[in-house]
Amino acid sequence: MTYTVRNDVVVHKYFKTAVSKLERVHQRSKANGFAEGLFLTGPSGTGKTTLINYYVEKHHGVEEADRTTVPILVVETPSAPTAKNLAETIQIALTGDIAKGTTEFQTNRIYTLLKELRVELLIIDEIQHFVDRKRIAETARVTDWLKSFINKAQIPVVLIGLPRSLQMLELNEQLRRRFSARCFIRPFGFNDSIQQRGFRAVLKVLEAGLPYKCEASMFGFPMARRFHYASNGLFDYMAKIIDGAVEITEGNESDVITLAAFEQAFLDTVWNDAPSELNPFSRTFIYRRLDKFGEPFYCPDVDGQKAAA
Repeated sequence: MTYTVRNDVVVHKYFKTAVSKLERVHQRSKANGFAEGLFLTGPSGTGKTTLINYYVEKHHGVEEADRTTVPILVVETPSAPTAKNLAETIQIALTGDIAKGTTEFQTNRIYTLLKELRVELLIIDEIQHFVDRKRIAETARVTDWLKSFINKAQIPVVLIGLPRSLQMLELNEQLRRRFSARCFIRPFGFNDSIQQRGFRAVLKVLEAGLPYKCEASMFGFPMARRFHYASNGLFDYMAKIIDGAVEITEGNESDVITLAAFEQAFLDTVWNDAPSELNPFSRTFIYRRLDKFGEPFYCPDVDGQKAAA
């Protein structure tokens, strides 16, 4: 059996808000021709890639006699972005090839291709690479190229990345104004009854799709609490643990996912040398966040992981 909870998209509150903002930027441009910008950020593991794939699936290209239109163009920022390699990356996303020539020539080719392929929305992912570089002068140059490119492309652009990505707006005042609309995909919280209900609702949807029954309901408060400690509210870790527990259950030729299966899945997929008292699915767990140095969710809060509190 090949099973993963990632096959089903859970449209939770934060996800729904992000999709709504994408739709607004996209549809307003189609309606009035005004190319707006949106800056979407979130810690690693909150589902930004899932969001992109979900939105692209909703807006398929159309096969025509001489081309296939590309309504939504998704580009991943190179790890060390320059004007030239970013222009090349966009060309590859459009046609699969790169035209030889100067950066200016390649940029002009992109404008032509955007029109020919009827691109309605450009999504640039992993935008944090713009601020990960130590060469400030080069970062300023590529940021300025991006600003000019967006102005001339005349289509809405969505920038997506980790929270530190917002630092790039400090380098260019025009980009800061263009991307004044922001959206932050948060980790799930568990501090109050509203947050708990939201988190448990997601677990309920996930449990409903499992191939096996759970010994203790995942969305009941006791297990939901354990899941939040085990995942820090990040969907990626929730998925890893659940998929791992399903695999263990299958290997044991059982038809029930036990607490022990989740305990082992946490070791296999999140923290392989976790002591029993710090494994959220252990019966000896001491019920505290795993955010100290050397633990899986330690973070100096550079990229918003603390938001899961």
